[in-house]
Amino acid sequence: SSDLKYFEPMDWVIGAGDYLEIAQQEIQAKALQRVASMNIGQRGAFTVLDKAGYILYSPTIEASAERQHYTQVENLAFRSLMREMLLISQKGGGFSEYDWFENGNDESITKLALVKDFEPWGWVVIADMYPDEDQIEHAGWLALSSPYVSYIKQISGVTIAVIILLVGLVWRYRLALIKLQQGVSSQASDAQLAFSRTRQELDIAACVFDTSREGIMVTDADNLIVATNPAFTKITGYEQSSVLGKNPRFLSSGQQTSEFYRALWSSLAVFDQWQGEIWNRTKQGDIYLQQMAISVFRDDQKRIKNYIATFSDRSEHVLAEQQLKYLAEYDDLTGLPNRRLLHDRVKQYIDLSEQRGMQKFSLLFIDLDRFKNINDSLGHNVGDVVLKQIAERLNSIVRDVDSVARIGGDEFAILLTVRREEVLSAAANLSERLMKSLSAPIYSDDLELTVTPSIGITLFPDDGNTADTLFRNADTALYHAKEQGRNNYQFYSVEMNEKASSRLRVEHGLRQALEHQEFFLAYQPLYSLIDGRVTGCEALIRWKHEGKPMPPAEFIPLAEEVGLINGIGDWVLNEACRQGAYWREAGVDIPCISVNVSGAQFKESLLTTVTRALEKTGFPGESLVLELTETALMLDTAKTERILLTLQKMGVRIALDDFGTGYSSLAYLKRFPIDKLKIDRAFIDGLPHDSDDKAITASILDVSRHLGLETVAEGVETQEQAAYLTANGCDVAQGYFYSYPLSPDELETVISKSNAI
Repeated sequence: SSDLKYFEPMDWVIGAGDYLEIAQQEIQAKALQRVASMNIGQRGAFTVLDKAGYILYSPTIEASAERQHYTQVENLAFRSLMREMLLISQKGGGFSEYDWFENGNDESITKLALVKDFEPWGWVVIADMYPDEDQIEHAGWLALSSPYVSYIKQISGVTIAVIILLVGLVWRYRLALIKLQQGVSSQASDAQLAFSRTRQELDIAACVFDTSREGIMVTDADNLIVATNPAFTKITGYEQSSVLGKNPRFLSSGQQTSEFYRALWSSLAVFDQWQGEIWNRTKQGDIYLQQMAISVFRDDQKRIKNYIATFSDRSEHVLAEQQLKYLAEYDDLTGLPNRRLLHDRVKQYIDLSEQRGMQKFSLLFIDLDRFKNINDSLGHNVGDVVLKQIAERLNSIVRDVDSVARIGGDEFAILLTVRREEVLSAAANLSERLMKSLSAPIYSDDLELTVTPSIGITLFPDDGNTADTLFRNADTALYHAKEQGRNNYQFYSVEMNEKASSRLRVEHGLRQALEHQEFFLAYQPLYSLIDGRVTGCEALIRWKHEGKPMPPAEFIPLAEEVGLINGIGDWVLNEACRQGAYWREAGVDIPCISVNVSGAQFKESLLTTVTRALEKTGFPGESLVLELTETALMLDTAKTERILLTLQKMGVRIALDDFGTGYSSLAYLKRFPIDKLKIDRAFIDGLPHDSDDKAITASILDVSRHLGLETVAEGVETQEQAAYLTANGCDVAQGYFYSYPLSPDELETVISKSNAI
C-alpha cells in the first residue's frame, strides 16, 4: 500500500510505502522510551495509557510482556487515580489536584497532574508533579494570584519542551530525507522502511505544530522566518504567507531596550535557549505581553540551523493582575482609595516632607453619625446610595492634590496638603465645609435622608511622625468628636491619647472579664407606692476592674461599641434567673426580677437565650421582666411585635425603659404587648418644683393609666419626689431614697422586713 501526505510548513509532499504498521509500532516504542527518560522536577514523571485503559508506561508499575489494564493493578489508590484521569481525558483533558500517599507514609501529599490526549496513537498522557518541589522557585516564572499558576507553568514548560523537540524533528528528518534520496537506488527496501518511519514522525510533529495553543515561529540561522503555526496567526494577526522570509523584528513593540535584546541573544549563544516575557505588537497595532521560550536547533556539526520560538498571550493575566491590584488598593463601592493605599500615601508624604524640610500636612478621619440606623432600618441598598453620594461630595470639596479615601464601612479620610503656616486653619476651614456639605439631605427614591459627620484631625509632624501614629491619633480625635455629641470636629491632643489608652485597657479587660468571673450582680428593690412592700427587684451588673469598681455607664456603652454586649447580656440574664430560682427554692418571696436588654441583644436569637435560661434554671417566665429601650423597639416594628408576642406567650413581661427620652409614640404603645412604663430619672430629678418635669411626669402617668400599664419611677431620691409620685398615681418606685443596689443576702433581709409590714 502507499500513502501521500502534504506537510504545509515545508511545502512537502511525502510518500510512504509498505510496513506502516511496523514503523508506527517502532516509533511508538521509541516515544515511550523518551517519556520514561523524562522527569518533571526530581519526583514528577509521565504515565501513558491507551484510551481503553491499558497501561503503556508507568513509573510505579513494573513493565511486563503483556500489557496490563489499570483495573488489574493491586494498588487501589493507583486504580482510583487512573479512573479519574481517564474521565478527565474523556472531557478533553485538563488539570487535576489530588492527594497521594507515599510508601510507608501515613500523611498524604498534594500532587498536580496535567492530562492530555494524543489522538494519532490513541494515547492518554498524564504528567504529574509535586507542587512543593524546590525547582518551582528556580523556574523563573513570575508569581501570579492563583495558588497553582506557578505549578501549571512548570508543567506547561515541559509541554513546550516536548513541542520544541518534536518540531526540531521536522528539520532533522529533512536532512535525513535528502541523504536518503541520494542513496535510495541501491538499498530500496531499507530506504523505504526508514522513509516510512520518517513519515510517521513528521506526522507527529506536524500534528503538534498545527494544533498547539502556543504560537510557534521557526526562523533560519539568519533569523528569517521559515514557518509559523495557526496559533501564531491567531495571536499576532499575521498570516504565514505574509511573514515568510522576514525578520521577526516587525513584531517588536519598541518597549524593550537594547540591553534586553543583548541579554536574550547572549543566553541563546551560551545556553541554546532563552525564556521570559516580552512586549510585542499585533498586526492591528495592539501591544500585548508574551510569555516566550526560544530554543536553538543545531545540526550534527553543532552549526545553528534554526531558532524555534513558542509563545502565549499573557494579556488576560496582566488584566487580572491589574484588577487584583485595584481591588487591593481601592474601594469597590465608591472607587476611592482604601485604607491600605491611603496609608502608603501618608508614608510617601512623610518621606517627601523630610526631604523638603518637614513640610506639614493634616489627616482628617470622618465618620457618619448613626449610619448604622440607615442600614438596619432601610437596608444596605439605601446605605450604599448614601455612601456613594458622600464620596462624591467629598471629592467635590477637596483639591486634586489632596486624597480622599474610604477606610471603613461608614468612615472616610482626607489627606490635606497645604503650606506650612496654613495647616491648622486649612484643616478647620475644610471641616466646616465638610459638615455643611455632608449634612445636606440625600435623596434615594422617595426617601429624604440626613446624615451628619464627626471629624477627627491630626497634624504632621506635631501629632506624630509615622503613618501608624497619625492614623491612631486621627482615630482618637474622631472618637473624641463623637463623645462631644457628634456633628463636630476635634483636633488631636495628648489628653485624648491618654483617654484612648485608658479606653483600650478597659476594652481589653472587658474581653477577659467573663472568663475571669469579674462580673457580679447587685439587686435594687422596687417598692409599691400603695402599701410600701417590695414588689420585685432590678438586676444590675457590676464589674471590679483592676481592683476597683467601675460604673456600668462607663463600660456598657463600650461593650456595645466593640460587640461584647451580647455575651455580657446573656450572662446577666442567666445569672439573674439562677439567683431567682435559688430564692424561690429557699422560700424568699420575690415576685419578679427585672433584667435590662441591650438594643444589640434584641433580635430573634433573644428568644432562644431566654428559653434556655428559664429551662436551665427552672425560674418561671411569669417572674421575669425584660426592660427594653424605645430605640431598640422602633428599629423594625414588625420584628419587634413578633418577638414581644412570643415572649408574652412564654409569660415574660416587658417594661419600656427610659420612657419619654427616645422615639416615644402612643401608637406603638397601643400596638406592642408592653406591661410597664419606667419613667426616666431625668424627669424625676426636678420634682416637685420644676414645672416641665411635673407636666411630663403627669402626662406619662395619665397615658399609662388609660392604657392599663403599670408605672415605675426610677431614680427617686427624696421624700418630696416620692410624695408627688404617690399623689399622682404612680404604682412603683425605686431609687436611693428607698435603697441602694444590694447583694443577694442584703436583699433577702430587706424582703423579710417588707413582708413583716
